[in-house]
Amino acid sequence: MPEEMAKKHGLAPKNIDPATTRVLNDFLENLPKVPTEKYGGPMTTQQEVGWYATTHARHFQGRKNFGIKENDITKYAEAYTITVGRSPFHRRPAITTAPP
Repeated sequence: MPEEMAKKHGLAPKNIDPATTRVLNDFLENLPKVPTEKYGGPMTTQQEVGWYATTHARHFQGRKNFGIKENDITKYAEAYTITVGRSPFHRRPAITTAPP
């Protein structure tokens, strides 16, 4: 595979070590796999939480996540931004001089 990629990009491979080619091919084959397919067990503490939860995770596959598209706050913020030219949530600069 590395030789094919080198030829595709116009590079001429010279003296490629077969061991290096083997390691690179193994790496490229494992790249698209998920961690449960790559390793025999969880590698991090975060993976421990959901490592064996594949049957439970199927429960959530059919759900659709609909975000809040528009509500009173977003309507106000949009109108304010159009009218004033800046977000109502933008912090105004501090007053540096005392009023007369």
